[in-house]
Amino acid sequence: MGDLFIRKASVDSNWKDTTLVFLTLIYSGNLALGRIFSIEFQYAVLAIVFGFMLLNRTRRFFTPAFMYIALIYLSILLIQCISFSFYPFVTIAGFFTRLFIGYAMMRLVKNFPKVYVKVMVGLAILSFVFYFSYLLFYYSGINLDSKIIQIATSLGTASSGSGYRYPLIFHTFVLFENSFFRNSGMFWEPGAFQGYLILALIFLAFVKNDMPRKQYIRYLLILCSAVLST
Repeated sequence: MGDLFIRKASVDSNWKDTTLVFLTLIYSGNLALGRIFSIEFQYAVLAIVFGFMLLNRTRRFFTPAFMYIALIYLSILLIQCISFSFYPFVTIAGFFTRLFIGYAMMRLVKNFPKVYVKVMVGLAILSFVFYFSYLLFYYSGINLDSKIIQIATSLGTASSGSGYRYPLIFHTFVLFENSFFRNSGMFWEPGAFQGYLILALIFLAFVKNDMPRKQYIRYLLILCSAVLST
């Protein structure tokens, strides 16, 4: 009975950690949600939710390390404001909101590198579904561009300011010259997706001893294939 309870608690913890990292990644590099709803409002809500979760889990809300980092950024921003006589308070508030979201997520997730790798492997597999499907239709003589634009427009994710990027929530199609040959995943461009994948590969090297060898090799192949597709 005790073992069953421990396993259930572990599954619940893994599910929550995966959700937290996934949410943070969505708000870190996905264009779609910010085009559908006010991104500032979403950041504020996410920060409040993470803040309540952090208060519920620990008594120390801010660690000394976070305060030092925040003070360094604040000093840099103040120097820039004084130098240029320009005080973008909303932008600064938005920056510290995002900084807090990242900090809270790191505090809430027990083994962040391992969870990050797992989430990025899942996102890589999801990207293959959209990416290879598009290429398959393209080489079969079927152009899906108009349909993608139509869906993005109906979702409200199409933007005149970046007319060649069409996010469909879980995948971003970059319909610009030969850019569709490169895989963007759910991120704003292929280069961004590549950066997140490379970070996952670095973390994978750190945590490879904490997982079965077959799982490590499978994750390595998936992540490397995703990098090549970008």
